[in-house]
Amino acid sequence: MPLRLLLILLTGILLTTVAATQSQVMMATLSPDFTMSANPDSLTIPAGASGASTITLTSVNGFNGSVSLYAPSPLCPSPYCTTWEISPSSVSLAPNSTATATLTINAGGPGSAGNITAYGNSGGLSHSVNVAFKVVSSGGTPDFTMSANPNMLTIVQGSSGKSLIILTSINGFQGNVSLTPPVSCLAIGCPTYSVNPMSVSLRSSQNATAGFTIQTYPQTPLASYNVAVTGTSGSLSHNAPVTFTVVSSSPPDFTISANPTNQTVPAGSTAKSQIILSSTNGFSGTISLTTSPPPLCVSCPGWSINPSSVTLSAGGTATSTLTFYTYAGSPASTWVVSVTGTSGSLSHSVSVTFTIVPSGSTSDFAMTANPNSLTIPAGSSGTSSIVVTSLNGFNGTVNLYTSPSPLCPSPQCSYWTISPTRLDLAPNSTAKATLTIFAGTFVGSGNVTVYGTSSKLSHSVVVSFKVSQPPDFTLTVSPSSSSVSRGGSTTSTVSIQGTDGFNETVNLYASVSPLLRHGPITSLPSTVGPYSKSTLTVSTSRSTPLGSYTITVTATSTTMTRTYTITVTVTR
Repeated sequence: MPLRLLLILLTGILLTTVAATQSQVMMATLSPDFTMSANPDSLTIPAGASGASTITLTSVNGFNGSVSLYAPSPLCPSPYCTTWEISPSSVSLAPNSTATATLTINAGGPGSAGNITAYGNSGGLSHSVNVAFKVVSSGGTPDFTMSANPNMLTIVQGSSGKSLIILTSINGFQGNVSLTPPVSCLAIGCPTYSVNPMSVSLRSSQNATAGFTIQTYPQTPLASYNVAVTGTSGSLSHNAPVTFTVVSSSPPDFTISANPTNQTVPAGSTAKSQIILSSTNGFSGTISLTTSPPPLCVSCPGWSINPSSVTLSAGGTATSTLTFYTYAGSPASTWVVSVTGTSGSLSHSVSVTFTIVPSGSTSDFAMTANPNSLTIPAGSSGTSSIVVTSLNGFNGTVNLYTSPSPLCPSPQCSYWTISPTRLDLAPNSTAKATLTIFAGTFVGSGNVTVYGTSSKLSHSVVVSFKVSQPPDFTLTVSPSSSSVSRGGSTTSTVSIQGTDGFNETVNLYASVSPLLRHGPITSLPSTVGPYSKSTLTVSTSRSTPLGSYTITVTATSTTMTRTYTITVTVTR
């Protein structure tokens, strides 16, 4: 057997063994499981009162099943001993999700303290979490406590989540507590928050609740957020923290691509293509890379991938290099190499084409555009990368120019530029220029031809474009007419719906006509998101004059203003 063929066979056996070992390691580290946590993990409770901790269970590595929960309580009866219970006693976990249960502690006599262990079992899996408690005397300064249930939420991007804010009177506190939601940032896609009602009345040793709503948008970044609802009464102030995670409606995944995807290789030389892997929808993990097997013949080409595995963080990218090598005697031919990336049950592939030409072939260059088609909102701009590749050892300068822009003036017509206008190519290399298309106000489509010349060589590539409607939004108010008795109030829903990629913050304002003494007054959020629903409240007093009133809602972004008019009739 020829020595080279023997080496190839031995290398294949070694790579197969390593790949199998890596696969076993990955499978071992990705066993389905679950975790448990408690929030808070320490409670101070007045004697005779109760406290609660939220037990959160999280699916890991695709765990799917029911988890039984229990927390053994002491045998001595209350009110002498502190007792506790966990509810529900069983939760169901879907893959990569969370579920919660509540551990309620009923405090006995003062001065006692201890640790409660909550256990979770599912099949052969078992985990636990500890919650510490301390019972104090029920005497002391009147005060109140605040907590959120649940205090950890997972919200799908573009939807909302809700938590119940629980206020508890301690040491005889009674009075009104004003509630303030977190302040939303002003960047595009920031979550918005609301509390209803915004004031609660607490009686001595009683509880009161309010609803806390978190609204996310299609542009809300996929991340975890820590916020808190604040309660204030006189000099007393407390807060209820809430942690929420915004996740994509699509499952985590990754993409694989190659650059370049098509190369010409003179016999006896090598070529390289960069393999690019990108995280989508929050994917993170290790990806194994394999190639289609190279041919086993003396003068046939070969190829390899290095590194053979990459690790992606959520939202990140990683690269590997595919190397294609030939021999002086390699015949003119075309080879398609497939590179496959695998992580668990996910698998994606990309193909790279290599064309072997005789080493004495005429030098030349090729041109491609990426992307070769653009959709651009009117009044905006878009770009395409013009890639020029040396073939067969081409070495020289390529001059670039475009088909002429239309003669009509902007902003009505679109126009374009190419930069730089000349590229210097070394043998078997690539260079890039940028085609920028400035979209006019006329909606339509067209083509731009980019030409490249070098001495007697000339090539071109076409980029098509379409000018779309600019971003916009609509404003609606429903119902558009209503009636209310004097001294009462009525509400309407104000809807903002972005179109064509609109993603700005919208300012709202409501006005009343006619403007009379004791006339109706309006209440409306001053700032909302680009895809939102909010409430317009029209309130009257016993002195409000009878009749019909026109309410005009005005919505304003940085460039646009929309109005909507409704009618409110005040009756006896």
